[in-house]
Amino acid sequence: MKKVFYLCLMLASIITNTGCLKDDPYTAYADGEPLITVPNSNWPVMQQQPDDSLFSASAAKDTLLLYVEFSWNKTKDGELKVTFQKDSSLIADFNSKWRTNYIELPADKYQAPNLTAIIPAHSRRASIPIVVFPNTMNISNNYMLAYTVVDAQGIVIASTYKSMLFPMKAQ
Repeated sequence: MKKVFYLCLMLASIITNTGCLKDDPYTAYADGEPLITVPNSNWPVMQQQPDDSLFSASAAKDTLLLYVEFSWNKTKDGELKVTFQKDSSLIADFNSKWRTNYIELPADKYQAPNLTAIIPAHSRRASIPIVVFPNTMNISNNYMLAYTVVDAQGIVIASTYKSMLFPMKAQ
C-alpha cells in the first residue's frame, strides 16, 4: 500500500511540476550579440491589438515617441544612427489580422521630419518625436502610423522587435 501511495505521490508531483515548462521564455538579448530593438514594439502581436492613442480633437498638437534601443551587455563607444522607414504594409496586415479599418494618417496631419534616431555614445536608447495635429483629424476615422527599423550601421536588427504601430483617434 505504501508503494502505491508513493507512486501516486510521485506521479502527482511530476504532473504539477511540469506546468512551468509550458511558459514562454523571456528573450534576454543583452547576453548575445549586439542587437537593435524597438523596446515597446507592438507588431507582430500575438494576442490583442494595441490600444489607440486618444487625442482631444481640439488639441493643436501632441507628440508620440518612436523608441529604439541598443540591446547588449555593453554600450557603444561612438554614436549609433538607426534609421526608420514608414511602413504602410503593416497597416494593411494589421487590418487584415484584426478585421479593423484603420487608415494611414495623411501626411498633413503629422510631422516626422527626421526618421533617424541617434543613440549617443555610452547610451542604450533614443527616440524620434512624431508630432500629430489632432484638430485636423476626422473624429469618425481610426488612423494609424507604422514604422520599421531599416538600418542600424551594420548592427543586427531584431526581426520581431523592429516595428511600431501607432493607432490613434481624435475625440
